[in-house]
Amino acid sequence: MDLLVALLPALLMVTLVIITRKVLMSLSLGLILAALIYESFNPWRTIVYLWNSLFGILTSLDWYLPILGFVILIGGITAVIALAGGIAFATGTSWGAFGILLPIAIPIAVQTNPEFMPVIIAAVLGGAVFGDHSSPVSDTTVLSATGARSTLHAHFISQLPYALVTAGIAGFGYLTFAIFQMVWPSYIIMAILFVVFVRIFKTVETENVEHDGEEAAA
Repeated sequence: MDLLVALLPALLMVTLVIITRKVLMSLSLGLILAALIYESFNPWRTIVYLWNSLFGILTSLDWYLPILGFVILIGGITAVIALAGGIAFATGTSWGAFGILLPIAIPIAVQTNPEFMPVIIAAVLGGAVFGDHSSPVSDTTVLSATGARSTLHAHFISQLPYALVTAGIAGFGYLTFAIFQMVWPSYIIMAILFVVFVRIFKTVETENVEHDGEEAAA
């Protein structure tokens, strides 16, 4: 229960960013909600806590260390995903990216923090499969286009949005892991984002079908 309560500010921020597309306002409301939860929804203590926190950040150098650690962690995961996806996209094979990057990523994870090893391996595997699925020169893309009796370009364009959306949701999952350094919050965030995307996609598709029906009737 405590974990779900701790996730509420992050969920509020992500939801507001998706709905309103106003990042600063969403982040501010999420921070205010986090302060309210921390101070048991006492308004005056919440204001004092926010003021003291802001003043402490501006006058202390200690806050650089956790931010620096967060940036290094999320930057390393992002670099692994981008490198794996780039290799797989360029070569058209995910297994080639596995063979190149796993012997590099695993020793790095062992030397830094073995607890991050599952996430680092997941980043390599996920990035490589994403690049393979998005690559127009992949054998799976060519065979799928041939089996569907479609041109390679048409099949590549039709599959790319799905791969990008999935990669984006996974990116939020890795970001959540970098914040909490636990796997379960990442699963919860990704599940919520997936449901939100499906609902938005279904709404847009329904509106398009209704619009096409009205044009056909006219």
